[in-house]
Amino acid sequence: MSQFPCDYKAGFIMDPQRKQRVGYLTAFTGLGSQVGALAQDLEVWSPYQGSPSYPGVAIAAEKVKAVGIIESVEYGGGVGDAYCFHVRISGNNKQKLAAAMKNTFDKTSIDVLKFWIGNFDEEEKGWYEELYPKADDMKGMLNAQGGDLKIRLGEEGVKVHTNVDVKVFDWYFEIVPAANILTDIHFGFGVKKSAVKHWGLNIAGNT
Repeated sequence: MSQFPCDYKAGFIMDPQRKQRVGYLTAFTGLGSQVGALAQDLEVWSPYQGSPSYPGVAIAAEKVKAVGIIESVEYGGGVGDAYCFHVRISGNNKQKLAAAMKNTFDKTSIDVLKFWIGNFDEEEKGWYEELYPKADDMKGMLNAQGGDLKIRLGEEGVKVHTNVDVKVFDWYFEIVPAANILTDIHFGFGVKKSAVKHWGLNIAGNT
């Protein structure tokens, strides 16, 4: 199991002395007409130095616009394993998801998912890109086990800091690959080392 815990509160109160892992969900479109595209309505600080090669994230004047701030990503390592996202989102996006979740989704497909995680290499003293989809975005389906979709929302917002009047909401979901859609995922292990892992399966009889 690969685990990528991030400091989501650093996006609101940045400590320049800390070099913590940070991550952003920069686009999400899916789950049929009930959800569609979520708003990129959070603007947060980013400690990352340099210009990411991933086109799905833009850092300008130390700030990032995002759909959500990543709290953690987990991945089992197999080509068919789920990517499990734990993010913090705005009240507006939470309300949109909550309204859709009161009913059955007309679709469970995720058409566009863009995310990026950056980290600091203590040995090389430099920032590096740790996790992102090489094809700019991921496409897949909500994971389901026993008929239950792996998606949940926190009811109450959490203040990011006692001195900051901003609340964000907890959102957890799992995405699994759709049939015959293959995605390469970039994994960074430091400034000088990275690898690409394949995600998705070709179903027999298809090429």
